[in-house]
Amino acid sequence: MPDDLFDPHHYQAVRRPVLEASTLPAWCYTDRDFFARERTRIFARGWQFVGRIEEVPVSGYLSVETVGGPVLLVRDGEGELRAFANSCRHRGARLARGSDSCARLVCPYHACSYRL
Repeated sequence: MPDDLFDPHHYQAVRRPVLEASTLPAWCYTDRDFFARERTRIFARGWQFVGRIEEVPVSGYLSVETVGGPVLLVRDGEGELRAFANSCRHRGARLARGSDSCARLVCPYHACSYRL
């Protein structure tokens, strides 16, 4: 792995015409600094697909993993779809996993609850 991960000359082969190009260097897929830069320069700049509307139960939640961390897709009492960080605001514990129908989410740490 090079000392300067972001030196453009490391990526010249990627920018060649399709029939001459090659993939990114292997270390791009495992380096923490490279991943951190991708998160801020690519993924944080726009919307991210996290699931299909029919995957979220009526009056329930779907827990998904994103580049930015765990997210909860929920339907409120009126069926409106919303997204929240999947963490309790008190101690940051993960609120839910998977998918389920419910009227409230309860933190496993101190039982703080959130009405859907």
